[in-house]
Amino acid sequence: MPQQAPCGQGMVLAILYLGFATIVAVSTYYLNGIANTPVFFGVVMEAFDYNQWDVPVNTLLQGTADLNLNISVAPADGSVSLSDLLYKTCPMNDQSCANTFLPNVNQVWYKVGKAFALIPNFDEPKFQDPNNLVKFKHINNLSGWNKAVVQFYIDGYDMAITCMVRRTSFYLTQAAISTAVVDSLAYCSRRAYDPNWMCENEVALDVNTYAIQMTQGKATYIGVVKRGQVYLNAGRTAILSGGLSGNVFVQTVPAIDEYMGGIVQASAPWDVLGVTRCNNYDPKTKLGFLLQLQ
Repeated sequence: MPQQAPCGQGMVLAILYLGFATIVAVSTYYLNGIANTPVFFGVVMEAFDYNQWDVPVNTLLQGTADLNLNISVAPADGSVSLSDLLYKTCPMNDQSCANTFLPNVNQVWYKVGKAFALIPNFDEPKFQDPNNLVKFKHINNLSGWNKAVVQFYIDGYDMAITCMVRRTSFYLTQAAISTAVVDSLAYCSRRAYDPNWMCENEVALDVNTYAIQMTQGKATYIGVVKRGQVYLNAGRTAILSGGLSGNVFVQTVPAIDEYMGGIVQASAPWDVLGVTRCNNYDPKTKLGFLLQLQ
């Protein structure tokens, strides 16, 4: 008679199945780790005709104002912040809504312009000189997914400062990542003055870009970084230096798209800063307010 296995054939098969299942589980774990490891590829394409979006425009807000560096003006609303510019929504073609919001927008950009005086070794000291009358022109699409941009300029001077507001996660380099704050920052760079300016903010990748925070009516200089560290550098953590509180890590706030009622989610890091262009904007179709980022 054939000898019976000491533990029984069922036990032997169970052990074999357990062994195979363990191999599959371990292999799946490591393969999943490999498949979901982010890999930095650097600049994908440096050209404005790639990765473009038409910024949705509900009501186009445009305004101009003066920035008198000799005068200290309290905000129209003590709670005004750069974030207001990102999330304000007006109904379609509701100019009265835009006009009501305009004074607060002017006050926000006024505070940002005044903060230029806080920047050491600024590229454009003329914009820190109280003897110069600085003016600014700004734009916003007021759809709730806003791209707020401004150009500061001085009559008769060939250089300007353009700024764009972006949502950013940032924290001091000597602190833990758990201390990161998410807030809206204005990213400002010197740029040739454009008399026909509408929303353009593109500069070379080696140009200094200064970050300014403006929350609850108070502006703070965060630091400076080369444009190439925060633009065409998706997912990269950049370092702002020279800020009043020390060096600061900055990174994008990932966007999450949901499909099938949230069952499937796709999350991707964007550039910290984008580039806008409006020279072909059509007010009738509301198309041509272009945003480029990757």
